[in-house]
Amino acid sequence: MWCSQTFNKSCEYLHPLYKRLELRYIIERAVNYEKYSLPFVYIEITDFEYDPPGDDVLGEYLVIENQGTANQNMTGWKLKNDENETFRFPAYILKAGAGVTVWTKEGVNTETDLYWGSETPIWSNHGDCATLLDRSHQLVDWECY
Repeated sequence: MWCSQTFNKSCEYLHPLYKRLELRYIIERAVNYEKYSLPFVYIEITDFEYDPPGDDVLGEYLVIENQGTANQNMTGWKLKNDENETFRFPAYILKAGAGVTVWTKEGVNTETDLYWGSETPIWSNHGDCATLLDRSHQLVDWECY
């Protein structure tokens, strides 16, 4: 708000009103974030099958979703268990609103499925934690059972 020296009293009067309008605008932006915000990334472990019926290696998987509005380059990210066994993401882009299933077993990577390539189970049936780290080794998400 612009105020001249001549209208100083009116500016003092309008200032609280201006602040209320500014606060209303900020709240409106927060409520309507899709309308006003920049694209964002929100990566989360959303599903976990650690003790499937039958062969654990064939049925174990973990689902990671990008619940944001921007794609995320996951190349070089890591997924670890409590025993420090590590899956390193290949060159991979997780698209906005999409998910990827990381399987314990061997297979051919696709846009929706990645494969650890292990011949033994990764996730303990008695309790474990999946830890997702970005390229700079910063914690992104974890899921324990």
